[in-house]
Amino acid sequence: MHNLKIKILSATVLTLQLCVTFAEPVSDRITVTVRGQGRDVVLIPGLASSSAVWNATVGRLEVHYRLHIVQVDTFL
Repeated sequence: MHNLKIKILSATVLTLQLCVTFAEPVSDRITVTVRGQGRDVVLIPGLASSSAVWNATVGRLEVHYRLHIVQVDTFL
């Protein structure tokens, strides 16, 4: 009985992880561009800036890291 509970719990966790992994979030105000390979790094500009402030940094880091470059549109 104990092994069955562990198997069910493991299957549930795996299913939830897959759902989160393949979910495509949709937003009118936030976009994320992914570049590079390696460990994840999230780059978020200030609210008065665009993601372009990270261009030089991205050029240096994308060789070693997977960069998630966030763009927040504050004005619609």
